[in-house]
Amino acid sequence: MAPVETDDDRLDLLDENEFGTLVSLPLSAGGTKSVKAIFDRAWTDLEVLDGLPVSETHPSLLLRASELSGVNLAGTLTIGAESFVIREPRPDGTGMTRLVLRVL
Repeated sequence: MAPVETDDDRLDLLDENEFGTLVSLPLSAGGTKSVKAIFDRAWTDLEVLDGLPVSETHPSLLLRASELSGVNLAGTLTIGAESFVIREPRPDGTGMTRLVLRVL
């Protein structure tokens, strides 16, 4: 059975004129590589023991899994003026991977 979408179809989802942004990923061999990705800074509300609500962000980057070849998955990347460390790659099984980030 043919895949529902191709790697090129997934690239269209990351269009910079829509939701995508150009990001420089760190390479294991040194240097960087530019890829299209969707940056997300989702908010989470937490209830702590004393009942006061606490909010925090969970930055992440959604990109094609095929773009991760040679990428340092413990490296640092910059989006806009902010630097992030890659905490964990989370492949979704559809050819896309979400990189969980931590603000530096």
